[in-house]
Parts: sequence; structure tokens; C-alpha cells
Amino acid sequence: MIRKVLENLLASASLPDAHGSAELLLSRYHTLDGVFCADASDLTDLVGERGAMLIKLTAATVCRRAEDNLVSGTRYNEVEMREHLIGFFCGSAIELLYLISLDESDEIISIDLIGEGTVNSAGVTPRRLLDAAVRNRAKSVIIAHNHPAGRATPSSEDMAFTDTAEKLLCEIGIRLRAHYIVAGNQCRRID
Repeated sequence: MIRKVLENLLASASLPDAHGSAELLLSRYHTLDGVFCADASDLTDLVGERGAMLIKLTAATVCRRAEDNLVSGTRYNEVEMREHLIGFFCGSAIELLYLISLDESDEIISIDLIGEGTVNSAGVTPRRLLDAAVRNRAKSVIIAHNHPAGRATPSSEDMAFTDTAEKLLCEIGIRLRAHYIVAGNQCRRID
């Protein structure tokens, strides 16, 4: 099924050997998410500029659709939130950190991209989180970031960041409801 999706996508870019290119991509990246997260220059080497551009555009569209499906004024349970967050990071080859601000009823007020970084760091200070949470008049927040080249396992830096953010938010009367890490189709809550 995934091979056919890739094959059709590459055929629409007028690649002469869409089947072979789809096989090559899957043998190298193993999953559709792996292909979407691949570096654009690596994709260009494998399937040409048009194929790489179409793959990255498709990944960005999937990610944007996931953002659009998480609706302000709505309350989501744990399972629903995890499903939405997985889509947020689809195709991202760099680490991103989002802040989801919630009102007193745990309904979404705002979704803010707080930081963009490298393959293994988003380079965000807790101050940036606090500024956005205060600006949004949040009563509680959810933090979510991805591990594009890894697993949904928190690093010692992730744990320290969560502890610091939770303490600072608490000092100004905002509760950290959850911090999630997303890697591919995995979404794990830091406890």
C-alpha cells in the first residue's frame, strides 16, 4: 500500500521509473514518514528535484492538515491529542516545539510554534514558553516536540526542560498539563 502511494506520487512528478524510485525510497527510509522526514538534498539525489519537491510539499500539506484539525475552542482527550500531535510533525526533518494553550475548561485557545532547531535540538528557552502562555492568557498548557531522527524516548535534556518549564509556569499560575514527544507514529508523554 505505502509503495503504491509513493509510486503514484512520483508518477505525478513524471518520473520515468516511479516504481523503482518508490522501491529505492522504501528500502532506504522504510516508512512513508521516513521518506517525508528525509533531507531534501538526499531526496533530490535519489528521485530528482521534482520528485523531492513533491514529496516535501506533500509532507507539509499533511502536517498543515493536522494543525487545521486541532480546533480552537475544543477539548481533546489524551488519545485524540496524541493522534493529532503525530500529524503535526509529519515530514519534519528538524526538531520543532509547539505550545498548546488551554483555557479553564481545557479547551484550546492557541497553538504556537515556539521553536525550530536542528535534527536533535529545538533550542527553546522556557522564557519563550512563558511569554506565549501569558500572551494567550492560558490557564494550562501542553508542550509537544518531536525527535525526527530518533524514538519517542525523553532525553535527560527533555526531562530537565519539562521540570524547569513546569516550575516556572506554576509560579505564574499556569499548569503544565502534559509534555509529549513525537517520533514517527509514536507519541509519548513525559511523566
